[in-house]
Amino acid sequence: MKTGAIISSFVAGVLLIVTSPALAQRGSEATAVEADVPGRNVGDLAELCDAGLQDPQRSDAQAYCNGFIVGVGQFHASITAAGGAQRPIFCIPHPQPTLNGVAAAYVTWARGNPQYAGERAVDGLMRFAAETYPCLSPSTTRRR
Repeated sequence: MKTGAIISSFVAGVLLIVTSPALAQRGSEATAVEADVPGRNVGDLAELCDAGLQDPQRSDAQAYCNGFIVGVGQFHASITAAGGAQRPIFCIPHPQPTLNGVAAAYVTWARGNPQYAGERAVDGLMRFAAETYPCLSPSTTRRR
């Protein structure tokens, strides 16, 4: 495995762990650690991805949003690589959308699907990607 793939998988894994409510909660009470984690659910991540130009935290919010999207995407690519046991949940079209375009589309999707606002961010992002970038045929399910 290439070093970049190892690092990408590690980063994605950390993102998944950080956003996991099972590790951040005891029963139904949120811990201080969970309360301090930005973007832990669909609504929070959409808010970070949509940080307004007047927001003094805009660059931090955009960086978190972009890093989250890239990390989840790279992890998905790693576990669905050709010959792997996991089939892709989504397939990126060609030409590939821009990162800013994906983030904007995610925000629009999240606003249009408020029933998922409290869902884990990673689950919502995967739900969004599956709906937005479906794998239409067996030939499109292979990573290019």
